[in-house]
Amino acid sequence: MRKLLSSTSAIVLTGGIAFAGAAHAACDGTYGGVLNIAGPLPLVTLDHMMITQEPTAPRNAVYEQLVALDANLAPQPALATEWQLSDDGLTWTFTLREGVQFHNGKILDAEDVVASWERYSEVGSRRFELADVDRVEAVDALTVAVHLSQPYGALLESISAMSGAWAIMPADIARELGSDRADRAEHVVGTGPYMVKEIVPEIRTTLERFDAYTRHDGEASYNAGPRCAYFDEVNFVHIADPSTRVSALLTGEVDLAIQVPGDEADRLIAAENTQVVPTSPGARVYFKFNVAGGVFADYPLLRDAVRAGLDTEELMWGFGPSDYWRVNNTPRFQEPQWPWIDQSHHFPNDMELAQQLVEESGYQGEEIRFLVVPGGATGWEKAPAMDQYLRDLGLNVRMENLDSATFGTVRRDLDAWELKGAGGGSLVGLRYLDSSGVDRNGDPWPNLPDGWYDVLDRAINGEDQDARAQAAQEFYELQAEFNNEIWTGDIFVIMGANSNLRNISENDSTASFWNIWREE
Repeated sequence: MRKLLSSTSAIVLTGGIAFAGAAHAACDGTYGGVLNIAGPLPLVTLDHMMITQEPTAPRNAVYEQLVALDANLAPQPALATEWQLSDDGLTWTFTLREGVQFHNGKILDAEDVVASWERYSEVGSRRFELADVDRVEAVDALTVAVHLSQPYGALLESISAMSGAWAIMPADIARELGSDRADRAEHVVGTGPYMVKEIVPEIRTTLERFDAYTRHDGEASYNAGPRCAYFDEVNFVHIADPSTRVSALLTGEVDLAIQVPGDEADRLIAAENTQVVPTSPGARVYFKFNVAGGVFADYPLLRDAVRAGLDTEELMWGFGPSDYWRVNNTPRFQEPQWPWIDQSHHFPNDMELAQQLVEESGYQGEEIRFLVVPGGATGWEKAPAMDQYLRDLGLNVRMENLDSATFGTVRRDLDAWELKGAGGGSLVGLRYLDSSGVDRNGDPWPNLPDGWYDVLDRAINGEDQDARAQAAQEFYELQAEFNNEIWTGDIFVIMGANSNLRNISENDSTASFWNIWREE
């Protein structure tokens, strides 16, 4: 082995801005009561491996992973206390935390990690990001070896994904489920601070405190560190309409309202019994072209046409007052995680040029199916302006407003759409560089620019941080050349809360609810 890596070893490139996280690691807050949370998207399933589109906080309260990322994207111990990387970069060895108990009473061992990997490699929605994992081995009861087919420097980021995650579950449940989705409460078993009490699909999920939870050391920050389950129960309900969600908070029906739009925030600020949690950019918003088939594959110049005349500021006004969003044409990374790289020169905002490129592209008026979904950052708020812009270009557009579950299914069918709204969290790792070159099924997009994988390799596996930053900048330019994604801006995700809640983590776009308590 060549390296002993722990929480002080930042395999990922991090910046100098530390995000605020929940404190009180000793769990000395007030216990008891019920916390009611309303979110804009339905919680269809708690299967952490198979889902990325829905709220992540309930799943992250139930399940844990080997490693968790803090707010600066530095890997911290979770179910693994330390890890080693072999001299050839092909084997990562993890030491498991001793005495960790699953919700069903079983004690965690290496075989649970292996079985969870075997299931994840079959059904994980982001399993393609771990394509370099050859096998996972139980060395002994508390030691797991992850063997790679080739070095992959961003492994820690990939195994600590906040959604579509390699979640650790009991081996017998992982093998019983196989490729079936974990929808029944008896199958949703993890090691997290809360366990499942009741699931009413798409309406309400009730969690209860897991009293045998093994709390982590360190400082609570984003998804890492101690998790204190102060509430006896947590109810997560679905209220799609933002005004109704805010009204539920104002009347005391719920305690937390997730993703409050900017034009509703003033109602909460003016009220006596509510608070607005300070925010930072919580979600990236962009559009993705289908470059595997259809008009944007047949007429590549048409992608350049759409980009050329796009007024991204006008689109972002769909998210409410400008205090709650910003234009940002930079792909993927935010300032705390990577040197800021201005990409605005790729957005000329020249409508005359855009129309000229449409004429030169060869486009013959074929239908363009434009997928959007309400809520979140996947495009609905900016979709009407985008739809009108495409029509002004003379394109034959049919906008399809889908529910969350249908959107998640349809976007995998590359014969079903040409353009879709998309979004992602602001705290994202190097794995997202790689995912921009693949479709939702994990297959590489055709006609990637020359040098794509070489640049990715240098950005992900390089040891010199300055060289990795340079490789990332080269990649941004290749991505702009390829033009399969158009980044428009950042949403400052707002969370409304009852005024008696304490210790809500700031700058947390996942709206994690552990470490929060009520002070009467």
